[in-house]
Amino acid sequence: MKKLIYTLSLLWILASCTNELDIDPQNTIDAGTALTTEAGVQTALIGAYNDLQDSDVFGANYNMISELLAADAATEVEFSGTFASLADLYDKQHTKFNAEAAATWIDSYQAINTANNVIAALGVVSDDNRDSFDGQAKLIRALCYFELVRFFAKPYEAGQANSQAGVPLILAPTTDASAIAKPSRATVAEVYARIIQDLQEAETKLPATTAASARGLNFTRDVATAVLAKVYLQQGNFSGARDLANTVITNGNYSLVSDIALAFNNSAASSEDIFALRQTDQDNVQDNVAFYASTPGVGRGDMDIQTGHLGLYEATDDRLTKLFYTGTGTKAGRTRSGKWRTQFSWIPVIRLSEMYLIRAETNQRLGSSTGATPLADINAIRIRSNASAKTAVTLADILMERRLELAWEGSRLHDIHRTQANVGTRPYNDNFLILPIPNREVLVNSNLTQNDGF
Repeated sequence: MKKLIYTLSLLWILASCTNELDIDPQNTIDAGTALTTEAGVQTALIGAYNDLQDSDVFGANYNMISELLAADAATEVEFSGTFASLADLYDKQHTKFNAEAAATWIDSYQAINTANNVIAALGVVSDDNRDSFDGQAKLIRALCYFELVRFFAKPYEAGQANSQAGVPLILAPTTDASAIAKPSRATVAEVYARIIQDLQEAETKLPATTAASARGLNFTRDVATAVLAKVYLQQGNFSGARDLANTVITNGNYSLVSDIALAFNNSAASSEDIFALRQTDQDNVQDNVAFYASTPGVGRGDMDIQTGHLGLYEATDDRLTKLFYTGTGTKAGRTRSGKWRTQFSWIPVIRLSEMYLIRAETNQRLGSSTGATPLADINAIRIRSNASAKTAVTLADILMERRLELAWEGSRLHDIHRTQANVGTRPYNDNFLILPIPNREVLVNSNLTQNDGF
């Protein structure tokens, strides 16, 4: 039977490609009924969540590319693997032919196209479910555009026009290769405006989060609020980020786990997971574990944690004693991140501790104490991990706490961009601290411009 894959790619480069899969019906549906029934649209929406799990999206690349581009002369992490495309990112020697850049671009736009298909088909969805489907799809689209614009464009700069080239904004579905468009790159400002619009619409349409639903499989309102807080922080909209982070913290749906080790390697979402992606032995596409871990039979051991990073922690800090280990598998004897060591565990994407860090930083920058003082928020995170309580904090202290708490979760490059820090001698806006537009995209779409230096 002919099947229509719901994760249809909008990419012009895939116009000549077909792929027939006869797999789990949650990922496919008969072409005769695709997107013409509510059940079909729901299947497409499930497919969009599945797209997010892919190893070239949240399953690894959004994490690893950030950490590799932010790596400074092996003071925090060294890539010791044999994948040339990843080694080039670590060495800042990547070119327009980089395979990881191409895969991240392709699979991110695949998720966007799946979301666009859902949005375009909402007319067949019942009134009871239409808003929820719409909100979930727009949140998925916003998540992918947020990552794309941060990786493939020069950084957003607060107070500037941000007219630099961003990424193509495609808001209609592509289901027929003959209808594939060749869009130009929207500006960074335009991409951020669309991300914010989608997230704000998602906030109004998604069901309210409750204690019972906070760690469910479908997005609820808190996820949109938390993502929007991250977007505002990246833009330097500190009051907006503060207020939204405070909303998520104070609604009572999440709590910090008592032991930091319990925040990772779980078979279900933890109490502090605002957004986590499900992984099972039946549906596991993440590669975080493959590259970070090194235990017998698990992991390649390619991400070697360096003493320069370990030295940032206090000796009693559980984040040091419980979240790092000496590998015993591939390349035994080297230090590994304990956040990614169990193959079929869920992927934490946004944790409650990040909301505390956002609220602390923005309150500190604004001289305010919405929800709590910056000192109280930072100590809540530190005391949970048996680090000593501080008696006062500076902005530098808060940024360091963010570096420790969110290490190896994919935030490092984006924090360097927004705080305009350096990577070694490279300034935050260096040409090689972003990704090139994949060469084959430029070849088949004359409207696409390449990033400087590539």
